[in-house]
This record gives sequence, C-alpha cells and structure tokens, in this order.
Amino acid sequence: MQVPTYVLDLGTNGRVVFLMGEIDHGITKSLEALIDKNPDVTDIVLESRGGNPFEARGVARVIRHHRLDTHVAADCFYSPLSPERRECLVPTDPLVPMATD
Repeated sequence: MQVPTYVLDLGTNGRVVFLMGEIDHGITKSLEALIDKNPDVTDIVLESRGGNPFEARGVARVIRHHRLDTHVAADCFYSPLSPERRECLVPTDPLVPMATD
C-alpha cells in the first residue's frame, strides 16, 4: 500500500480542515470521511502544489457539496472554486481576503 503524500488535519476548533501536500490518490475519500465525522467543518485551508487532476476534481466536489469556504496558503497552486470564494492566508492576519484585479 502506498503512503499518502498529503495530510488532512482538523483544526482545534473543529471547523477548519487543513489540506497539505500533494493531491494524491484517495484524498477525496479521506476528505469526505473527515468531514462526515466532523459535521461542524465550515472551512478548508489548501496548501498544495497540485497533483492528480481526477482527485482534484473530487476534492472540489466535496468542497462544493459541503459549501466550505476555501483559504489558500501562500504556497498553493490549487484553487478549486471561483476567486470570490477564495481567501489567502498571510502571517499577520490569518484570513485576509485575496486581492482581486
């Protein structure tokens, strides 16, 4: 069995999921299971350089289905939702809206 190249972690408040690492085989099912066990989840923080496009679409479906707000860490190349639903994390203020052109 292959070891996942991603980490899914639930924040201490039980409302934020942190997705870190490669979008890899099995991440969609793992994310769905984590949210099913923690129904108070409202947000997801993405820190990924991408990966498997089929799994990325699955993750995007889970995010949309659960109507999660997405937050993008500074080093993320994966953004499954429209820009108006994304936010960027910066060290000085954890939830600063992403600048738009």
